[in-house]
Amino acid sequence: MNHVNRALIILASYDFESLQLTLKSLPHTVAEHERIVVILNGINTLASAIVERVARAWAAESPGNRFVVRPICSGAKAFFAIKEVLADYAPLQEVEWICKIDDDVIPLKKNWLDGLHNAYVEHSAHSKVAFTTGLINNNCWGFNELLDIFDKRKDFTAMFNYRLRGGAVNDFMPGEVNNGSFGTIWHEPYIAWWVHQWTTLNIGDFIARTSGLAPRQIARNTGYSIGCIFFERKFWLGLNHEQFNSILDEEIIHQTCQAEGRARWAVMDQPMLHLFYFNQRLANRDIIDPVAASLSGYFNDESFKAISRITMEELTINLKEEFKTLHDDLWAFLRSLVADTESSAVTQ
Repeated sequence: MNHVNRALIILASYDFESLQLTLKSLPHTVAEHERIVVILNGINTLASAIVERVARAWAAESPGNRFVVRPICSGAKAFFAIKEVLADYAPLQEVEWICKIDDDVIPLKKNWLDGLHNAYVEHSAHSKVAFTTGLINNNCWGFNELLDIFDKRKDFTAMFNYRLRGGAVNDFMPGEVNNGSFGTIWHEPYIAWWVHQWTTLNIGDFIARTSGLAPRQIARNTGYSIGCIFFERKFWLGLNHEQFNSILDEEIIHQTCQAEGRARWAVMDQPMLHLFYFNQRLANRDIIDPVAASLSGYFNDESFKAISRITMEELTINLKEEFKTLHDDLWAFLRSLVADTESSAVTQ
């Protein structure tokens, strides 16, 4: 496997607690010489500043193959940050293969990157492939698979015995899971917390139950949350957001796969942890310490227990900054509506 011709990129914005766990895990699971780039995609807030300190301190430990970059468009949607870095950042110019993970995704098995790479090469010999991925626990598609692998579907149905949200609708019946974009687990912090109890906090069992599973193709009509994807660099550079009138990377990739008939493969014997979706970071933040202890035991590395935690003062500042950003965005939107109305009146 040609390690020189590939790179791992990590999209980081505001969650320095999760980022520390992700970065600490990588030396245990990827080769020492693997090229790794942390993309800073947060606006200049307290949280993004701490993320940058964590990332740069980690990269300084191995400057020959660890890099940190803040794209010009940082703070915008991830699609544009990744595309800019893949197109213009010097350490990636000669790279053909890319694996992208989010700042709170933790692959568990040594040489997992080779596993995704080998699967891509194998399946692309028979069809057009968009990406390969692992079996991620807190993932709309992966969660539905794990209910059967762990024989948890009856427990899930018993707990959630009424209709559940899934995407934009609320008509998913008890035991039925929306495994596509913005699906069932995406909406429900408790479901994620529950899944972490028997996967993240019991890593040995997670690995044992998934070892030997054959790869599975993700159904073409199913959206997929791209917390970890292995792909060809030219694939992302060729994505056209205007074609699908979207700025969401997940949606753009899904529509591209539909239009071009590209397959997506989950390497089921590569278990991975995803700590949080959007509304889970605050609701489930108490799980960070147990997760750190679980990873410490699994990797036999006490440093996981020494990660920096966000203080109440920092959390308060973060909430104030997020509220200000929300206020400013709303105000800008309202002004644009007024401007459009005035412009329309002038032209009439």
